[in-house]
Amino acid sequence: MMDYIPTLAEYEFLRDKQCFVFDIDGTVVWGTRPIPEAVAFILRLRETGRQVIFYTNNPNRSHEEAASYLNAMGFETTPEEIVSSEDVAFAYLREHHPSGKVFLVGVPAMEKHFVDAGFDVVGMDAERADAVLVGFDQTMTYDKITKAIRLILGGAALLGTHPDRITPSTDGLVLDCGSICAMLTSATEVAPIYLGKPTALGLPLLKAVTGLDAEQMCMVGDRLYTDVAFGNNSGMTSLLVLTGGTGIDEALAAKGEEKPDVILPHLGYVTELLD
Repeated sequence: MMDYIPTLAEYEFLRDKQCFVFDIDGTVVWGTRPIPEAVAFILRLRETGRQVIFYTNNPNRSHEEAASYLNAMGFETTPEEIVSSEDVAFAYLREHHPSGKVFLVGVPAMEKHFVDAGFDVVGMDAERADAVLVGFDQTMTYDKITKAIRLILGGAALLGTHPDRITPSTDGLVLDCGSICAMLTSATEVAPIYLGKPTALGLPLLKAVTGLDAEQMCMVGDRLYTDVAFGNNSGMTSLLVLTGGTGIDEALAAKGEEKPDVILPHLGYVTELLD
């Protein structure tokens, strides 16, 4: 891997951003360890009056749980500053399947969130569903996947909360939603509709929470095909940090929607811009 040292003058335009939207895993934390430069950067953002939002593709934590998780590592956030792919799924289902039946390939906590939000979540005995929604499912079983396949072949739409193929954990990288959806597509020949990053479906939620337009925001993440692509697809500035899933050679070679506006080894390189 080549060395990469950014020049501060290149990124003076970041001073004008009024909100920084952060991915979580690999961007501000690694498992249960905070990334120190990210903590310092976010605390400085707050001191200067800029807004901070965490937008995660992980659908399994409630806003309160996500805030508690981050606060244990010093980020001083609130549930109101959390947006997740689950929120985008809520909005999508209410628009496209307002009275439909949904089969979830997800953990029990995710299922509870959807039931509490008023959705008709069907179980293993369901004969049909309007949509099969896949999340980050650490409780996935052969029987659950088989049921999902049969419902999709019976006409259910295949939805994924996010396309991440793997995700970091305290034990290393683990299987994520995109890989589960790939398996279902292989079996059914039905392509998934992804709802979280990189699609721009989350932008209306971010605008509603912040009161800002896309050009006033900067999306900060560690993955080209989700975080950076979301920022670019949404009209935001895209900032890639090399603290997670992407190396410098891959970052510099990126093209199209995956090409970041800014590449940084970590956020400490631009903290002084906030002064």
